[in-house]
Amino acid sequence: MGKGKFELTVTGVDPELVEAVAKKIIELTGQEVKKPEELVYTVEEVARLSDNSTQTIRIHINKGILKAHKVGKPWLIKESNLKRYLNGE
Repeated sequence: MGKGKFELTVTGVDPELVEAVAKKIIELTGQEVKKPEELVYTVEEVARLSDNSTQTIRIHINKGILKAHKVGKPWLIKESNLKRYLNGE
């Protein structure tokens, strides 16, 4: 197996699963895996978790009710921002 660099982005997944995948990558490649500082979620995942439509989530992002970052085409929402949103903060 080659020793090239790669990047893996995982959204809305159990942190224990992310840790297990990271350990397996290290085992197979011998390379360290840079773990994300915080989980991120897509608009679709936030809609499902908050029991809202994706349209409502996008409106809340555009109004500043839900803080998100545009990465390429999709909006991504940090876990801390999702928690604030779900708690009505």
